[in-house]
Amino acid sequence: MKSSIGETLKKCRLESGKSVKEISDLLISKGFKASEKTIYSWENGNSQPTPDALLIMCKAYGVSDILTTFGYTAPE
Repeated sequence: MKSSIGETLKKCRLESGKSVKEISDLLISKGFKASEKTIYSWENGNSQPTPDALLIMCKAYGVSDILTTFGYTAPE
């Protein structure tokens, strides 16, 4: 079964050793409204980040192949 975006975000954050507070602070410093509660909401699948916020988080987590990480497979 494919993981949700939220589950994948949480897995990537934990693997990178970043805290929710660090990610919240990073996104806020870039102009996003991203409280710790918001990050948890994304990770629990209650809402989703904007594409821009997602890209910033992926960079912070060291994710280079975003499509594969989030389960995209090209059609046959």
